[in-house]
Amino acid sequence: MSREKLYEIGAIALALFMAWAAFHMIDAPPMTRGELADWAQGIGSIAAVGIAAWVGTVPVRQEARRVLAARRQLASTVLESAEYLESRFTLIERTINARRSEEARLWADNLEMWEPEAVLLHLLQEPAANWPALKLYVRAHDLVVSLRMFKAHLTQAAADTPEHWTAEHWGLLDKSLTALAGSFLRVKEVAKLHL
Repeated sequence: MSREKLYEIGAIALALFMAWAAFHMIDAPPMTRGELADWAQGIGSIAAVGIAAWVGTVPVRQEARRVLAARRQLASTVLESAEYLESRFTLIERTINARRSEEARLWADNLEMWEPEAVLLHLLQEPAANWPALKLYVRAHDLVVSLRMFKAHLTQAAADTPEHWTAEHWGLLDKSLTALAGSFLRVKEVAKLHL
């Protein structure tokens, strides 16, 4: 149960107790002034403690909400970045699957200038403790590694002339794309859990 829920339950319980006490004061036989003062002092003390506890935790609750919102924003940014990159890499995957080496070489040049992992690298500079979950941090890091691995394989293949591309070139690119697809999937799964 969350702290917010506990505070709400405590406030309701305090209100019910005060209503019960007031009802019994009215329903009870006439009290002396001393008894009435004791009851009033007891109810006032309980109310003061409850209000002090409630007011004293306001900054803590506000900070917790701010941290939660920042973590959700980070998860949302990671998810949006992964989805965008995945859509871009779908185009590259079509080129690789069609075995169009000339077009693949253009993608290699494009990736060097584009640096698709730049957004994720920027996000990974945020300390892991500030991420919604360590698992998301690790998955984002794995995605960066997969992106760099694919870029390295594509750049290596692009160094050869298109007519010299072998089954080994294509096989390496296929494996890299499979690893990249798995990384996209894992990042998106974990990021969605923390939105």
